[in-house]
Amino acid sequence: MGINLQGITGKQTSSKTKQTSGSSSKKGTGSVSSKSASSQSDSVNLTGAASLIQKAEQALENVPLVDVDHVDDVSKRIANGQYEIDDKQIAEKLIDLEKNLS
Repeated sequence: MGINLQGITGKQTSSKTKQTSGSSSKKGTGSVSSKSASSQSDSVNLTGAASLIQKAEQALENVPLVDVDHVDDVSKRIANGQYEIDDKQIAEKLIDLEKNLS
């Protein structure tokens, strides 16, 4: 996945030195003009796909990792002997998974 750098703004510093005009304009005695990194401002614009991924991540933060109601239901059915396993369905899903992996 690539990173879209279009729309990034900010001031870039250069390794070149500049002389400032004024009292120290004698040859070889110029002062260097530079801005500190804290005074620069950069911004990043996310692509549409990155924005969707960010929204999905935020939505998933509120979803519990375990469906407690479903676990309780299955546990009760196992304890009561009412939980049935469909061998054919499990075999079909394993075959489908294997086909998708290759």
